[in-house]
Amino acid sequence: MTTNDGHIPTTHIGSLPRPPELLDLLTRRQDGEAVDPDEWDETVADATRDVVDRQAEVGLDAINNGEQSRVSFN
Repeated sequence: MTTNDGHIPTTHIGSLPRPPELLDLLTRRQDGEAVDPDEWDETVADATRDVVDRQAEVGLDAINNGEQSRVSFN
C-alpha cells in the first residue's frame, strides 16, 4: 500500500498556444501552399521544446508536446 504525501499530480489536456511562426506555417499548409520541410521540422521542434520547458518550469507532473504540430481535430 502506498502512502499519500498530499501531492496531487497535475497536467493539462489539449493544445497549448502556438508561436506566430508556427501558426503562419500551419495556415500556409492548410491553404495548400508549399512549406519547406526543413523549416517546418525546425519550427515545430522549437515550439515543442518551448512548451515542454514551460510545463517543466511550472512543475507539471505529466508533460506533453502541447499538440504543436496538430492541424485538425477531426
